[in-house]
Amino acid sequence: MALRYANDLKAWGISVWVDQLDIHPSQRWDRTTEAALRGAQGLLLIMSARSLASENVADEIGLALEGKKLLIPVMIEPCTPPMRISRLQFIDGTRDYGAALDRCKAAIAAAGLAPSDAASSAPAVPTPRDSPGSAPTEPSYAPALIEDLSQRLTVLIGPIAPHLVERERQAASSPADLVRRLAERIPQAGDREAFLARFRNLSV
Repeated sequence: MALRYANDLKAWGISVWVDQLDIHPSQRWDRTTEAALRGAQGLLLIMSARSLASENVADEIGLALEGKKLLIPVMIEPCTPPMRISRLQFIDGTRDYGAALDRCKAAIAAAGLAPSDAASSAPAVPTPRDSPGSAPTEPSYAPALIEDLSQRLTVLIGPIAPHLVERERQAASSPADLVRRLAERIPQAGDREAFLARFRNLSV
């Protein structure tokens, strides 16, 4: 299944490294894998009971998180995500492979990691609708606000937060709308209310 995702993402135009294909004879598996992961911009984590029981996979997750890399978890069979990524939204690939692949592409494109020609074929990210005949406009956001949102959200849902902030920023119609969109991604009700309370005074 990992090879299937890798091959389809390669066909889409993404540079993908897979140990089964890219470690050459005489190379050391551990050092080669570590070097590849440190040089990568993200990690596609295929979650199954067997993969999550692997110490090597646990090490790879840790390295990706410490390097603040984009981490896209895809569950291909029912299993319990490890504690370190339990707050990350995962892609359900247990039933519809095509839909799961599309969500992977959307996450990659939203993070700005897809080639320009590949990004154009990714599922579209919704944008605010303008009135007929008007020029499209995009609300402005203070850099300090984006940084604050990213930091607060990272504490609550993990290192995918900055990518999520950027994606929702493109779809939001105002700073207040951006906060509402981000709050919907916070799983715990108490955390969600605290997040909303902090940014409650933003204008619509």
